[in-house]
Amino acid sequence: MMTDKPNALDRIMNKRSRPAVPPRADIVNESVSQDVKTSLSQDIKTNRQQDINVDRPQDVNTNRLQDINIEIPKVVRSTTRIEESIDTAMRHLCADEKLTKEVWFEAAYLYLVEHPEAMGEVNAIARERLKQRKEAADLRRAQTMKEKLETRFSL
Repeated sequence: MMTDKPNALDRIMNKRSRPAVPPRADIVNESVSQDVKTSLSQDIKTNRQQDINVDRPQDVNTNRLQDINIEIPKVVRSTTRIEESIDTAMRHLCADEKLTKEVWFEAAYLYLVEHPEAMGEVNAIARERLKQRKEAADLRRAQTMKEKLETRFSL
């Protein structure tokens, strides 16, 4: 049973056909006065001379950096996993101080390097936290294994 209505595929195919648009005429009209043409050519010549006489901004910036002798540190991307409550507290602290967490961690590390006693205390706390995290990971792993076994053997 054939209908006169086009099917969905025909409608989609017909939408793709676009009407032809005549090309634009971007040619300068010959009726432009000779004065305007002369003015334009003089402007172009002036711009070329200015381009030649002006120092390039990149050269100036490079010279300034060399004069200052600032060492630009290489920054690497790093992802860290932080306990949720500590992350929230860090975000608030950094927002209040108008710092980023990354810069705060760098500063804290640099301080600890200069104060070995404090570094020892922080390392002791870090070892204890690492032990707690490993225990928590073991508990999560055991819980997951238990759930998988229960689903396999329960029919």
